Amino acid sequence: MEKETSEVKVINYLEKFSGSSAENIAAVTGIFKLNVHKVLKKLTEDGKVTINKATYPPTFSKAEEKGGKKVAEAKEPVSKEPDEVRLPSTGRDTSKFIVNKVAYPKSRAVLETVKQYVKDHPRVSLQTLQTAFKSSELQKRYGTIVEINQAKKIIAASGRPRHFINDVLTVGGKKVVVSNQWNTILFEEFRKISTGLKYPIKKQ
Repeated sequence: MEKETSEVKVINYLEKFSGSSAENIAAVTGIFKLNVHKVLKKLTEDGKVTINKATYPPTFSKAEEKGGKKVAEAKEPVSKEPDEVRLPSTGRDTSKFIVNKVAYPKSRAVLETVKQYVKDHPRVSLQTLQTAFKSSELQKRYGTIVEINQAKKIIAASGRPRHFINDVLTVGGKKVVVSNQWNTILFEEFRKISTGLKYPIKKQ
């Protein structure tokens, strides 16, 4: 049987999960992210895939035929999941927050804060880390900090990464990842927790 090509894998994935980012596609299909970008570029140029640049990061969908013409723009994915980051209709929130003297977007600020905490507490266990940052209380659906195997199961079930799957931390001998799902309300709750742990996050 002929081996499935990267292009076929991407097309098949987008048939099931329209409106996915390159990172999502790479994480689920197992194709290297650089190769995913190359494949998406070719498929877009060939008119087989559409790109929606209004989202961040850009998302891709399989082109559909309507009246003999391919759809020019991909539709923005719709989700009813309560804790998924949703952007206001007025545009993307570009607020930056300072962690270790560097400005980051909300989700990245969370990641960098947890990274610093783990660096400062090299013997911390996963359970202690999760308790400190109220992992299951704050991110009830997916967890703020989870083992990478659990994060991959979430990808398979939801169709997209809910954690920084490429930024793996080692905690108590276990490979763990941090949530990338942060709207304003959840992020402000995280800031309160981190401030209580003596890791304040200041707005730029």
